[in-house]
Amino acid sequence: MPRVALSRYGKSKSIITIVVCFFLVLDCTALGINLLITKQVDADALAINIAGRQRMLSQRMTKVLLLMSDEQMDSADYKKELAYVYRLFRSTLNVFEAGGLAVDGQGNNKAFSGLTDAVALAYVSETQHLIDELGFYVEKVLENPQDEAAFKAALAMSKRNNLTILDLMNALTFRIEQMTAEKTMNLRWIQTFAFVLALLNFAIIIRLYNKRTSESEMLMQSFMHLVNNAAACLIVLDAKGRVQFANEMGLEVFGYPEDVLLTLASSDLFRTEHGVTYAITASGEAIEIELIERKFVLNGNDFFIVTVNDISHHAEEQARLSYLANHDSLTGLCNRRVLLDRLNSEVAHAELSETKVGLFFIDLDKFKPVNDLLGHAVGDVLLKTFANRLKNAVRESDIVARYGGDEFVVLMSSVSDEAAFQRCYQTIEEIFIEPFVWEGNNVFLSCSIGMSIYPTDSHNAQGLLSLADQRMYASKRERSTAV
Repeated sequence: MPRVALSRYGKSKSIITIVVCFFLVLDCTALGINLLITKQVDADALAINIAGRQRMLSQRMTKVLLLMSDEQMDSADYKKELAYVYRLFRSTLNVFEAGGLAVDGQGNNKAFSGLTDAVALAYVSETQHLIDELGFYVEKVLENPQDEAAFKAALAMSKRNNLTILDLMNALTFRIEQMTAEKTMNLRWIQTFAFVLALLNFAIIIRLYNKRTSESEMLMQSFMHLVNNAAACLIVLDAKGRVQFANEMGLEVFGYPEDVLLTLASSDLFRTEHGVTYAITASGEAIEIELIERKFVLNGNDFFIVTVNDISHHAEEQARLSYLANHDSLTGLCNRRVLLDRLNSEVAHAELSETKVGLFFIDLDKFKPVNDLLGHAVGDVLLKTFANRLKNAVRESDIVARYGGDEFVVLMSSVSDEAAFQRCYQTIEEIFIEPFVWEGNNVFLSCSIGMSIYPTDSHNAQGLLSLADQRMYASKRERSTAV
């Protein structure tokens, strides 16, 4: 081989080595970005989860204090419940600020790095201030359950601050969701940039092969090895959109034999609907993808390199997170945040349409003793069974939500006849006629119901919810007195 040819061969080999290394770096970068997105999504999901739990804990704290006032202040069970709820609430606030171990929705300890966003920390700090004021009296009650003055002060302050704390935790959850969306978008831009660099690198390879015809066979073998082992699906189209080449990942993704794929056009492989691009496989399956296209010229002819990135798993993960953010994990019912949003919108709609909105606040009576006696697993089964009965008992258009613990809410909208509310009230009570069955044993439950109607009882969503809650507790006290 002449010296000039040897020199060119050595230079080409060096260039190929550099290109291969660059591809490996890009592949590792893409993998690292995907891992970073997954890690960030998990961390933000944990933050959203524990922020949502803080709302439930605030309600539970107020509920325990109310129950202590109805029953006996020095009840060991209530004192234990109050201590657990109060200390878990405080420890979670500390984790938000300084990081540490946080208890997730399954009761497991998970590492949490803490919040760094100034807006989110402001919500945490304001909540910390409110709980510090309440904590002074709660600690006194825990030390001496007979301290009636401290108990009354704790109960009054809990009632006064409860809605404020709920609003702060709602605002915190919304802010975390905002930060999640922003960070995911930034990471997506970085990922797109990495794929663009990969396309540019790929185009350079094509040009190198065209310029060095004497080394074409050797370079082509290296090129085919490179693209077939790339983590991305690569398709080359001519100026008319006909497939000229597909790497092994492309054949695997689309499911066509190579000779069949080379007879197809881009219109057979890709479809765009409502701004979303799909890859259409041989079986007819549509996969949501991110498609990056770049033009290059080879021997005076225009070609297009298309990189196909399967993002369907990201869409599924976003859907999963959206479901978790809007539904109760145990019963599958709407959660409190969705209920409040729908209640506000239904009240606004009722004002325009001059219809009525009904709200039923339901609390299972004596559920805690049943839960303690049979175990939390059985309690969860009973809650899910009741949730299914309740959803099947009301209208399909009604909103059924788990408000927290053993509290549920039914929202009836667009009702012109107030008698419909009474029928719904009766239907809810009839749920408890039939016993709940567990392992062949009958478990009889009852409930206390508080009802409020727009616009008869209140002209705003918060007033309806608060009044229904108060009437539920009044009903519970009457039942307790009657017994």
